[in-house]
Amino acid sequence: MKIPKRTETIKKHIEKYEKYLQSEKRKFGGYHDGGGIRYLIGSYYMLAGDIEGALQYYKWFKKAFQDDGGEPGQYLSWTLALYKSGDLKKAYSKFLQTLFKNPYVIARLIGIDYVLPYKPGSNVPTKEWSDWIPDEIYNLWDGEAKIWIKESFYSEKTQELLIKFNDLGKKLETEPVGPKRSKLVDELFAMKRIEIG
Repeated sequence: MKIPKRTETIKKHIEKYEKYLQSEKRKFGGYHDGGGIRYLIGSYYMLAGDIEGALQYYKWFKKAFQDDGGEPGQYLSWTLALYKSGDLKKAYSKFLQTLFKNPYVIARLIGIDYVLPYKPGSNVPTKEWSDWIPDEIYNLWDGEAKIWIKESFYSEKTQELLIKFNDLGKKLETEPVGPKRSKLVDELFAMKRIEIG
């Protein structure tokens, strides 16, 4: 995906994408966004330097797409918007959700090698997915924000949760279909929606 360089072009894309979603809602009574532009808009606000616009968009997204699992690049920008707004509690929760959507995204951002200790299924995107996220979105993180997310990753709380998350993934590798597997899947998905505090 190619990100426009100029802020004015980015703003035009935001306007175009939002109009497209509004048009879908009018035509179909819902959203049939097969191209996934709903995942880009918040990041585009951040690229345009509009933190408040990003936060308003993410608030709308949460309401409009209640059952949408989201996308790791989107959640990375969402985490940054919350961090920049000073809401560190919500930023930490969104960081954890990003981590559990795709650990490779956080690993790439903080510059570490990461190996998933089990074979990923459909619930954990691969390293290739993290490479698909444009550099411009990773580059939004600099200075104090990058220090904060690195410290968040290495915190005792995060490491405990990451061990639990990976243990669930390992168990799912060998657990046959049945009630026990369903329970493990439910626990894994609950972690992807984790809210702290």
